[in-house]
Amino acid sequence: MKKISDHRLFFLLITLCILLISRSILPAQTQTIDSLKNSLQNHPKADITRLNTLITLCTAYLDEMNGKKKMAEHLPEINTLSKKLNDKRGIAYGYLFGGLSNFRTGESTTIIEQYFLALKQLEELGDKKGLALCYLYLAKANYHIGKYNEAMQYDRKSIKIKTEINDRIGISNSYNGIASCYYIMGNYQQALLYYFKALKIAEETNAKFGISRSQLNIASVFISQNKFDASLNYMEKALKTKKEIEDYEGEGLIYINMAALYTVKKEYQKAIDCCLKAIHLSEKMTVREVVLTAYVNLANIYVEQQKIDEALVYFMKAYEGSMKTGAKITLVAVTTGIGNCYEQKKDAAAAIQFYKKSMNMAEEINYKIGVRDACSNLSKLYEKQGDYKQALVYDKLLAAVKDTLLNEESLKQTSELNTRYETDKKEKEILLLTKDQQLKDKTLKEQRLVRIGLIIGLGLFLILSFLLYNRYRFKQRANLILEKQKEVIHHKNTLITDSIDYAKTIQEAILPDDEKLQSVFQDYFILYKPKAIVSGDFYWVGKKEGSIICAVADCTGHGVPGAFMSLLGHNILENVIQRDIATDPGSILTELNKEIVLRFSKEKGGENVKHAMDIAIIRIDPATLQLQYAGAGNSVYLVRDHMLTEIKADKQSTGIISKDHKDVIYTNHKYDLKAGDMIYLFSDGFADQKGGPDNKKFYYQPFKDLLAKMSQLPVDEQKQQLDEALAAWMGEGEQIDDILIMGIRC
Repeated sequence: MKKISDHRLFFLLITLCILLISRSILPAQTQTIDSLKNSLQNHPKADITRLNTLITLCTAYLDEMNGKKKMAEHLPEINTLSKKLNDKRGIAYGYLFGGLSNFRTGESTTIIEQYFLALKQLEELGDKKGLALCYLYLAKANYHIGKYNEAMQYDRKSIKIKTEINDRIGISNSYNGIASCYYIMGNYQQALLYYFKALKIAEETNAKFGISRSQLNIASVFISQNKFDASLNYMEKALKTKKEIEDYEGEGLIYINMAALYTVKKEYQKAIDCCLKAIHLSEKMTVREVVLTAYVNLANIYVEQQKIDEALVYFMKAYEGSMKTGAKITLVAVTTGIGNCYEQKKDAAAAIQFYKKSMNMAEEINYKIGVRDACSNLSKLYEKQGDYKQALVYDKLLAAVKDTLLNEESLKQTSELNTRYETDKKEKEILLLTKDQQLKDKTLKEQRLVRIGLIIGLGLFLILSFLLYNRYRFKQRANLILEKQKEVIHHKNTLITDSIDYAKTIQEAILPDDEKLQSVFQDYFILYKPKAIVSGDFYWVGKKEGSIICAVADCTGHGVPGAFMSLLGHNILENVIQRDIATDPGSILTELNKEIVLRFSKEKGGENVKHAMDIAIIRIDPATLQLQYAGAGNSVYLVRDHMLTEIKADKQSTGIISKDHKDVIYTNHKYDLKAGDMIYLFSDGFADQKGGPDNKKFYYQPFKDLLAKMSQLPVDEQKQQLDEALAAWMGEGEQIDDILIMGIRC
C-alpha cells in the first residue's frame, strides 16, 4: 500500500504549490494607480498622451490582485488608439497585454505568439522596460507548458536588461523563475542558489512580496531534504507577510503546503483545516490551480486514512479541473493519485493504466520527479503480480532517472529482480531439456552440446555484467569527484563576484546621488556604463563660493584596478577642492597634479606617475553665466544653436613632474554662456568604442556631430539617443572601455 508517508505524492504536491507562487510576477511601479486614473479623466482627448497613460496604467495593474482583469478592460481602447495613431509602441503593448489577460484561459501557443509579436515591435523601438517584461512573461508561458530550458533562457535575457536599467526587484523575480525551473528538473543545488539570490535582493529592497515568495521557495528545498519542521517555520513566516500585503493567492497556496506538511506529521485535522481555509479564500483569488491543489490535498489525506472512495471523489474533481486549465504538473500528481487509489482497491489493471498515463505526461514536460514516482509505482505493482520482467524494465528506468536527479539508490532490488528473473528463465530451460532427453534419447549428445553452450553463454553474460557493473561504479565515483570540484569552483566564483558587487556598492556611494545632482543642476543627464562591474571613470559635483564645480575623470585602466584608482582620485580631488588655496579650474588641476605626484611618484629619479588620470574640470557662475574650464587630456564641448565648440585640454595628463621640478601649470579657459547652451564632459570610452561593419572606432568627429545634432532635444532624450547609438554601433560586440558622458544645459 502506498501512502503519503512515503513522501512521493507529497513531494509532487508541495512542489507544484510552491512553484505556482515562484512563477508569480509583480513588477515594481513608481506611479500610483489613482494618479493615473485621474490623468485619464483629465485628458479625454484620443491622442498619444492618453495612449501612453493607458499603457502605464495597465502595467501598474500587474501590482494588484485581479489586475489582469482590470487591464483587459482597457485593452480594446489601447488597440483602437494604437491603430488610429499608427503608434508601434501601443501596438506592441496591445499584443503583450492581450497575452497577459488570456494567460489563464487562452491556448498557450497562441499566447506565446502574441508575446513574440510584441517582442518584435519592442526590439525595433529599443524599449528596454517593455523588452524585460516581455521576456519575463515568455519565460512564464514556456514554464507553464513544460519547456524549462527555454523558460530559463528568457529569464536570463530579462535579467540582462533589468541589470542595465537597474530594476533590482525585476532581477529577483527572474532569479525565482530560474530556480523554479531547476527545482522542477530536480537540480536542487542550483535551485537553492538562485532562491537565495532572489531573497537577498528582496530583503535589500524591502520587497515584502519577494521576501515571502523566496522564503516559501526555500521551504520547498527543506522539504526535499526531509527537514519538515524547518520548512514549516519558513512557511509560517511567509504566511504572516502574505496576510500583511493581502496576497490571497499566495496565502491560499501556503495553506495547501502546510496541509501537506501536517499530513506527513499525521496531524490530519490541522491538514483538513488548512485545505478548507484555502478553498474559502478561492472567492478572492484568480488562480484556479489553488482550488485544484486543495482537492488533491484532501484526497491524499483520505488516502492516508484509508478512505479510498472519498479520496477518488476529490482526485476526480482535481483531474477534471486540471484538464480544463492545462496545469500539467498538477495533472501528473492527480493521475498518480488516482492510480494509487485503484491499486489499493485491488484493481491492478486500472492502476497500471493511470500510472503509465502519469509517466507519459511527466516525460512530455520533462518532469523527472513525476517520471521517478511513476516508474517506482509500476515496478512495485508488477513485482506484486509476479511479472518480474516488467518490474525489471521499470526498475531500470527508475535507476536511470534517479541517476539524473543526482540521488544514489541501492541496487539491491534490481539485483534481486534480475536473479529471480534469470532463475525463472533457467528453470524453464532445464525443464525443457529434461523433457527432450526423455523423448529423444538419440539426440542426447546434441542436447549436451546445447547445455554446454548455454552454460558458457551464461558465464560470459555474468562476466560481462560484472565488468559493466564495475565500469558503472567507477563512472559514479568519477562523477562525484567532478561534482565536488564543480561545487568548490562555483563557491570561489560566487565569493569573487560577491566581493566585486560589494566594491561596486562602495564605488557608487562616492558618486553624487540624484538628490545632490538635482540640487546643483536644473537640466542634466549622465550616461554611465562601466565595462565591468566596477569602473575607472568617475564624476564629481559640488558648490564653492556660490559657483558650481563639476569634474569628469578617466583613471588608468578599468575593472578592479581602475576602480581603485577612481576611489583614490576622487578622494584627492575632493580634498583639493575643499581647501581654499585653489578656486579656478586651472589652479585646482595644478594642485591636483601636485597631490598625485606627491602620493604616487617614486622619490628616486623623479619619474612621472605611470598610473594617473585624464580629467576635465569646469566652474560655472550662475549669476554671470561665466564658464571656466581646465583639462588634462579631456576636452569639453560647448554647443550653441547646433554649433559645437571644442575647448581643448592641455595635452599633459596628471601625475607630471616638470623638468625644473616646478609646479605644472594648467590653462584656465573662460567663456561667456547663454541660456540654453549645452556643455558636455566625457571620457574617451564612447569615441574609442569599436563596432560598425568594419569593427572600427566610433571616433570623435561622428561623436561631435551626434552631440551637435541632438543638443536641442530634452536631456532625457539626448541620453536615450546616445545609448541607442552606442548599442547600434556595438551590435553583438563587447564594450572595450568604461563610458561616461555628462550633459548640462545652462
